[in-house]
Amino acid sequence: MKEHSIENLVTILNKIASDLKNASNTTLEDGDDGSVGSNEPAYGICENDLSADDRWFILCSRPHGSVTLIPTLFAVAGFCCSSIGSRLCSLFFRELIEGNFYFTSADGVLEDITGLSIGLYSYGVEYNDAGFDVLQCSATIPVDFKGDVYIKLARSFAAIGQIVGVPATFLLCLSNCMVLSRKVFRRNAVTLFIVAFCESMVFVFLLSERCNMDLLPSAPGIEFQRCRLSSGSTLYVVGSAMWFLAAVFATYIDTASLVEQRLKMYSMHVMEQYQ
Repeated sequence: MKEHSIENLVTILNKIASDLKNASNTTLEDGDDGSVGSNEPAYGICENDLSADDRWFILCSRPHGSVTLIPTLFAVAGFCCSSIGSRLCSLFFRELIEGNFYFTSADGVLEDITGLSIGLYSYGVEYNDAGFDVLQCSATIPVDFKGDVYIKLARSFAAIGQIVGVPATFLLCLSNCMVLSRKVFRRNAVTLFIVAFCESMVFVFLLSERCNMDLLPSAPGIEFQRCRLSSGSTLYVVGSAMWFLAAVFATYIDTASLVEQRLKMYSMHVMEQYQ
């Protein structure tokens, strides 16, 4: 009697195992949605149907929303303005107010200059040609142009700002392709604030002897006005503002993303009402 019961139990277990095996084979052949053929291996589904969440880096995927484009564009604009401004010879301008000072132009014509333009690493002369102000720059600083600690400070702040600004801008660009934590955004925001501070400190150049004292002691009777801001300074002001705005947006990126989501929901609600 016991042997008969054991044989029945073995038969039932074998039948259950056979049914499970047939069911698993049927699942592999049919697939989840019937789109995969019976001759295609099951792992082909996983290889060909990866979702975006399975990859940590997707180009221009904007996982934080489109709002991350705003600080990125601000940082790129700030870097371009600062880089161009530091290489111009027209950062500051000193107008000639007394005496006559002549300059031989590239055409060999003797021109009466109206003032001198001063940059971080270069200078230029401005003269009037047929009613138009012409600026001619030179990378060679004259011996009479004295340098002091304020000029060195301005150059150092400009270099530090651009060096530190490169990785900060690169990290903002990465935020449009991968998920970054709030801590990373906050630390990057502090870095951007430092960059904005360094770029604004370029204007300590205005305290230098080159901006206030006699530029040409070897030429008596010639007097220049103190430095005033020129086109290159405008670029630095805009660049510093761009760095600052990028830092502010990076600090409150969570709030900005939430606002973007609410605006999207509101726009979808409005569109549904008018449909």
